[in-house]
Amino acid sequence: VGWTCCASETVDSDALRTSCKRDGIVSFNFKMWKLYSRIQGKNSQQCSVSLSDMPDELLLKIFNHLDWDILSILKLSQTSKRFNAICQEESLWQKASLIKARIPTTLVQKILEKGCKYLRLDRIKLKGKLELTGCSQLKGLFIHDCKARDGVFEELLASCHSLKMLYQDVVSHHQN
Repeated sequence: VGWTCCASETVDSDALRTSCKRDGIVSFNFKMWKLYSRIQGKNSQQCSVSLSDMPDELLLKIFNHLDWDILSILKLSQTSKRFNAICQEESLWQKASLIKARIPTTLVQKILEKGCKYLRLDRIKLKGKLELTGCSQLKGLFIHDCKARDGVFEELLASCHSLKMLYQDVVSHHQN
């Protein structure tokens, strides 16, 4: 039994099931997908699968595999109204990693407002002043080789009332 993926390659359905289980995508139910394909009027043995054909629940599970990659979540949210709605789910914002970039402090504020529990800032240059209202839900914070204007990291740390893990080194201040 073959299955055509969006890359137009035919995949053995047993191999797909095994691969999904091996990669931790236990919730992907191949039989349910075949039923969904039939309902949509497609040949269940061979059909073209695109993200727009998939139900929101399955897309959310796929997007959750972008673990820590908050910039990809932000890019996905800009592609369509549907993806934007899915990308607002709290589960996608639990862990965020920003690496080697210049970012506005408003992005850090948005990440914290979305309920981020674990935040990694690695070789980041934060632009602007950070003004947080209330406590963050951060349990873990990793800050390595980051630059920001005076008071930004102090404001971030002051919002962390549930912090259990903190790693901080080579933090410098600059004017912007």
